[in-house]
Amino acid sequence: VLTASYEPSLLGPDAAVFSSGISYSPEYPKPGDIIEITARVHNIGDTPIISGKAFFYYSILPETDLQFIDEILFGAIEPSQHIELTALWDTNPETDPRHYMLTIALLDITPGDIDTSNNTASIDIPFPVELDFFTAQGISNTVNIRWQTISETDNLGFNLYRLKGNKVSPFISYAPVKLNTSLIPGEGSPYDPH
Repeated sequence: VLTASYEPSLLGPDAAVFSSGISYSPEYPKPGDIIEITARVHNIGDTPIISGKAFFYYSILPETDLQFIDEILFGAIEPSQHIELTALWDTNPETDPRHYMLTIALLDITPGDIDTSNNTASIDIPFPVELDFFTAQGISNTVNIRWQTISETDNLGFNLYRLKGNKVSPFISYAPVKLNTSLIPGEGSPYDPH
């Protein structure tokens, strides 16, 4: 009796995106910058991908309260090959936070994607300014604000804003009120506390 054994291969296309395949420029983006985001989309299955969509999002926490950046349609990807997709994100200097997560999600893969568990990846964009502490203390009709930075990267300075009402989401749908009339000087690029 002759028997044969084999391990089944992935029978179909398998679109995948990994954190290591997501990049952005500039290296230390600030609110108001146009950020170029590049995502590498792989086909790790054994048959070609005909088409699909990549959705680009940003958020403060990974895959939570995702804010839409762009949707990019893509075409054929052969097995063991990849393509690179690029989206431009025009950030808002008044309302975007200084800390971002970028998330790429692959959807509508044709023919049907055999494994969707690898269709989403996120990366963290680091702070250009890392705070040690930030405190606000009410004294009579004023508020005393103090902060200290651990490090700063090309920091020209600071602006202080105040929100009216309760903050329901980390994303603000209205413009906050700017408190300072001129820029509060930063320290440039020191690697020690200020």
